[in-house]
Amino acid sequence: MRTPVDEVVAAAELVLGHGRDLLSACRRKSDAMVAVDTPEVAAWTRREAEATEAYRRVETVLREAVARFGESAGLVCADLTLGGVLARSGEPQRTRLAGLRERLAALARDLDRTNRLNRLLSAQSLHHLQVVLGAIAGGEALFRSYSRPGPSVSPPRPRSVLLDRIA
Repeated sequence: MRTPVDEVVAAAELVLGHGRDLLSACRRKSDAMVAVDTPEVAAWTRREAEATEAYRRVETVLREAVARFGESAGLVCADLTLGGVLARSGEPQRTRLAGLRERLAALARDLDRTNRLNRLLSAQSLHHLQVVLGAIAGGEALFRSYSRPGPSVSPPRPRSVLLDRIA
């Protein structure tokens, strides 16, 4: 029969596995963005959304397992964490849970780093698109620049020679 701490360990292992799947999808999406492979970006974005949903589900399972552990230990603390479970666990679960906790923290850092990279890659792509569309449209858009006194707006760019020749 599984004890409440065994349930926490099993749930944490599930979270780690699904988190690794999510990280893999995020990294593959980064690679596709760098390669400017739009169909691959779309495919990995869908896979990332699926992995995120699966991760959320198992994260709920972990929260519920931690809450059951707290109830079984007679705790009324609603904010019990893995660290709290770890402090109240015996061996061998304590060792397993400590390792899982470290791997989950490392996974969270990797996910954060990869998501920040993907945000920057998306912003770069959008900026590039804005510049290209601005060049095609004749550069009527105002571009914000910064100097020592603060932000300023540059004058409109001259009309695009490309449109004049096509039109």
